[in-house]
Amino acid sequence: MLYPKIEIANFTWKDRDNVTLILFVHVPGACSAYLYITYSVGILFLHSLPQGVWRCLILVSSRTSLTLSLYMLLACFGGLGRAVRNTKSMGISNKFTKGVLGGNTQPGMKKTIGSLTGAATNSLEKDQAIFDDCWEQYITHKSEILSSPEQIDLFIQMVLHTQITNSGIKAKSLFLTALCLYEAINRQSQNGLSYYSQACDLINQAIRYSDESEYHKLHALLMAKVGSNSISGTKDYDEILKEFCYGQGTSSLMPDSFYTNGLNDVIKIKTNAYKQSKLSEEIRHFALNSLWNLPILLYLIYKYHIYVPPTGWFSFTWTPFYWLGIGIFGLIYLGYIRRFFRQMSKGDNIWKKEMLDQYK
Repeated sequence: MLYPKIEIANFTWKDRDNVTLILFVHVPGACSAYLYITYSVGILFLHSLPQGVWRCLILVSSRTSLTLSLYMLLACFGGLGRAVRNTKSMGISNKFTKGVLGGNTQPGMKKTIGSLTGAATNSLEKDQAIFDDCWEQYITHKSEILSSPEQIDLFIQMVLHTQITNSGIKAKSLFLTALCLYEAINRQSQNGLSYYSQACDLINQAIRYSDESEYHKLHALLMAKVGSNSISGTKDYDEILKEFCYGQGTSSLMPDSFYTNGLNDVIKIKTNAYKQSKLSEEIRHFALNSLWNLPILLYLIYKYHIYVPPTGWFSFTWTPFYWLGIGIFGLIYLGYIRRFFRQMSKGDNIWKKEMLDQYK
């Protein structure tokens, strides 16, 4: 929108060489500006003003006099600045803003992908070094740490207050504290219930950070403590083994034998129960199949034994049919016998593996 034409000055004076006209313009509430016009006829825009942009129309008359008129154009740069701020608050990207303003608005904040990756790597290495130090301290000084409730609490607090930001390594540190409390249950049985509650809470936190199978194995060890060491309750063998067999990952912090030995009683009880159940099932299976197969087989053998085939060129004989029947029913019954003895001759390790596989 243009304001009505406002004539500021009508110059009939020219400089000595009829070359340059110098005009100083000052507007209240706006900044001042100098205008140099050299052999010019046309339109010239002055620098940004708080009130807008001033446009100068220069006309050269036949008497070489200059008529200078000013127009006000409402194109306020302050409005543009407010619009840019509004677009930022509405979530429009900095890329658009820089396109409007024609430059980088915050060059000091620019970071490369390489620098961010390097910082993340350094943070990960720092967290891993902190955890490795705590782990080494526990493995090396385990006897001293577990010697008294005070030493146990001191070590737990030290590990929990380490500054670790990586979720995976944070889960490892929580696993370490739960492991310490688990082993402290046997050493300090008077605090067994308290250590059990704390350890369960810490290992559940570790699982929330990183759902590793090894953390579930430690949780299974803690569940197996129920019913002993002043910990009230009844063991749920099925739930313990489900937790123990959770996932397919291998143990990296503690050897598999550590968890297997800790659950030795549970595994032995469930293995024996599984073995007896399967043997009873196999005996029933063999007996039921023997009830119908064996009589038929014996009958065919008996009939073949007493059968006297007829003689002559056109006589009919049952001998081939007896052979066929004895062969078929004999092979079927032989399969039942092999299956029965195969089940009966299984070793304890095979029974144990089969029992654990049903919980995976």
